[in-house]
Amino acid sequence: MSMKKLTGIHGMDKVLEKLPDDLQYFYKFGSNIESLNYEKKFDYENSFDEISVIGMILADNSGKYRIKLELFNVTGEIAFDMLNGFFLGFTIEDNFDLGYEIIKRYRITSAEQDISFEVFCEDISIELL
Repeated sequence: MSMKKLTGIHGMDKVLEKLPDDLQYFYKFGSNIESLNYEKKFDYENSFDEISVIGMILADNSGKYRIKLELFNVTGEIAFDMLNGFFLGFTIEDNFDLGYEIIKRYRITSAEQDISFEVFCEDISIELL
């Protein structure tokens, strides 16, 4: 899915202005993960509870473009083989119009079938570094 269809992601408009058209797909960034972090953060704005947050810094194959993604209020599963790397890409689906619960608005999955990577999150932010 093109990034252009994911207008609900915070910061997407700025990223699309600067990113070439041929790189406006998340699978173009999945094979070069520079950092992957998981942490619990306190949600001061909505729930006043701790939420799970995944942060990633990803680069395209040339290394010229880097994006920072943060996934907020995450549920699901991530598993990968350390020897063979993470995966060759991923997709993000916005399920807002499909009636999903708000905490499962976005579904993030691996582009490969043999990688166990399926998470849902309430909100996403993106930034071009």
